[in-house]
Amino acid sequence: MCGTTNGISNSLALWHNPGASPDGGNYVMIDGDSNYASPLTQTITGLVVGHQYTLMFYEAAGQQNGFNSGTGPISMHWQVGFGSQSKNADTMTFAQGSATNSYSPWAQQAIWFTATTTSQLLSFLAVGPAGAPPFLLLDGVTLTDTTGQSTPEPAYMAMIGIGLICIPMSRKLRKKA
Repeated sequence: MCGTTNGISNSLALWHNPGASPDGGNYVMIDGDSNYASPLTQTITGLVVGHQYTLMFYEAAGQQNGFNSGTGPISMHWQVGFGSQSKNADTMTFAQGSATNSYSPWAQQAIWFTATTTSQLLSFLAVGPAGAPPFLLLDGVTLTDTTGQSTPEPAYMAMIGIGLICIPMSRKLRKKA
């Protein structure tokens, strides 16, 4: 099912829709009930074996309007497959049955995979509680070859921050002298 702001095809609405995706346009909304589990898939070609790929996407979650599955929070997540590898995205948690609290806002996720073949199946499976129609929303999926790109170490970033703070202080001290 696909939607843009407050529902899917004008027939399905959430108690409180998290609004338009930060990526804009349409998004996919999938029921997390394991009784209806079916992954969203696409074959990715042109991969380089041994290269690391960063998968980024936006996710949100919400409870279907008119449904309340009891008390307590609902927790859901995407189970993401890349070839034979499978990883879980961060869990989205929200309250049930309240017009103001029954959703989890859009958040960006990043997951890293290593290509084992030149063509791999990418899949997204919504995982949530059975019996209540909570939905996971998905948009803005990108896959980037990030082999050779390094992330700066936290200590290195702290040294840069201290250096930037010290520059104005050293100028101030020179003016006093």
